[in-house]
Amino acid sequence: TRGRSYAEVHAHFAERIEGLPDAAAFWPRFSGTLFELLESELTPFDDAIATARQLDARGIPVAIASSSPRERLDRTLRAAGLEELFHVTVAGDEVERGKPAPDLFLAAARRLGVPPEDCVAVEDSPPGVESALAAGMTVVAVARAPEHRDALGAHAVDELTAAVVEAAARRR
Repeated sequence: TRGRSYAEVHAHFAERIEGLPDAAAFWPRFSGTLFELLESELTPFDDAIATARQLDARGIPVAIASSSPRERLDRTLRAAGLEELFHVTVAGDEVERGKPAPDLFLAAARRLGVPPEDCVAVEDSPPGVESALAAGMTVVAVARAPEHRDALGAHAVDELTAAVVEAAARRR
């Protein structure tokens, strides 16, 4: 379910768990627990934060296109102390179709005022890679675990750096 919207993940589990409340009714219970965990146990990826900060310092606008609902995205950024870092954020409940459709990435590019083909998308899930490619973006796919490398294909890297993102931009 990595990279999928809350609605899609809920539907996945609703097919397997008898009596699971519908997505809207389940959200308060789920998000309450999730937000408590975000506040107490969130461990951001240091390489991703350093890369975003370096790109921002170089004047390169940085956006987030997340499958998460707006409430979760904002809480995650706040818990990580990153709410001011990103020029644009787009949440899964703000577009018609989630990943692997290109809607999130296209919305981020539009809000940045940059053509999608001039963007480099950083992803860590197969649906995200598919989504970014469908949007016409260059992709860097971070393999957070060795077993993810094959699923991410030719775009996979083991660690994210500003140099990796800039090299991907030059390959366009």
